[in-house]
Parts: sequence; structure tokens; C-alpha cells
Amino acid sequence: MATVASALDDFLARQDGSTESVIIEVAAPTVRPPTRVLGARGDGEPKRTTGTASKSAYDAVSHALETLHLSSQPVRLEELHSFVADVTSEQLRRIADLPMVAAIRPNRTRRAPRPKASRRASRASH
Repeated sequence: MATVASALDDFLARQDGSTESVIIEVAAPTVRPPTRVLGARGDGEPKRTTGTASKSAYDAVSHALETLHLSSQPVRLEELHSFVADVTSEQLRRIADLPMVAAIRPNRTRRAPRPKASRRASRASH
């Protein structure tokens, strides 16, 4: 079962059909760098050993999300092995039970703190 952020506890307790935007992180295996394999002529042809296992887990989660009939299409974040989706509490429970899901977090906007010089400049202009 996936780790569900404690910030989603209240949402999980609701049964009212409301939705919450969440980030679904796929459990991606450690990927090895490409290796060189010596061919019959001794040439060092690169052999790709990356991406297949993590891609199959990502595709499996994608397929599982399709079967849940979400209210809107999930956003695929392939580079991050994640999805962003609007889900109900029941859908969230079912997603958390998927073996290839590592974690589920609320999708929140985080603002970076402004540098101190910018704050001083904005205060001076007022």
C-alpha cells in the first residue's frame, strides 16, 4: 500500500463525493546506466538497460487510473514518474492500494520565499 500524506486524512474520512487534487508517485525501480556489450567483432555497442521496468510500472498506473473513471484526465508527469489527478476519497483509497504506487500527496502550490533584497525594495516603494 502506498504512503498517503497525513494532510489527506480529513479528505479520506469524507464520503461526500468531493474531489481533491493529488500527486500520485509511481514506485520506480532503481535504473542502471547503459552498459557496453562486446559484440562478435568486439565492437562496444551500447546496450540500453534503462527505462523498461519503470515505464511498465508507469503504464500500469496509467491504465489503473483509466479504469477508475476520474472526473478529468490525469496529468502525466513522466520525468517525475508521477500523475496529478482530481480524485474522490473512494478513488484515493483504491489508488493507494495499487502495488506500483509509492506515495500520494496533496497537490499544493508552494511559493518560494523572495530574496531579502526584493522585500526591501518592495517596502521602500510603498
